[in-house]
Amino acid sequence: MSNEYNNSNVATLGLDDFSIKDGTLYVINGDFTEKVGLIMFYAPWCGHCKTMVPTLKKVADENDNNDVVYGSVDCTDENMGNDKLTEVAQIQGFPTIYTIHPSGKLSSYEGGRDEDGILTHIDKQVRKLQSRNDKKSKKI
Repeated sequence: MSNEYNNSNVATLGLDDFSIKDGTLYVINGDFTEKVGLIMFYAPWCGHCKTMVPTLKKVADENDNNDVVYGSVDCTDENMGNDKLTEVAQIQGFPTIYTIHPSGKLSSYEGGRDEDGILTHIDKQVRKLQSRNDKKSKKI
């Protein structure tokens, strides 16, 4: 199966990149540590996903902030264990998008699904991360 995100800044993730602690989903891939961003759970046959893929690719490819990451999970890819991940993560529909927090914790993304909506959301997350980092550096 081809990956819709080949040659882009959207990381392809699988079951081994996640854990569940106390009922909360976390991304544990080291490239996502102490960063903010989005992860989209999708199915290649889904019409809404086909619309969202180029939008996420464009936002990710134009990103020049090292504190922001983007990931994707093809929920139909059994080779990466994503069918199990989809079940464990209780994905009910496609696309399902999560915000990545610096702790690796994922929370539901409720923003717009267009480029402006994503960028506005990411901007807010980056400001929170910078504020958090500023507070940490003042304590030292």
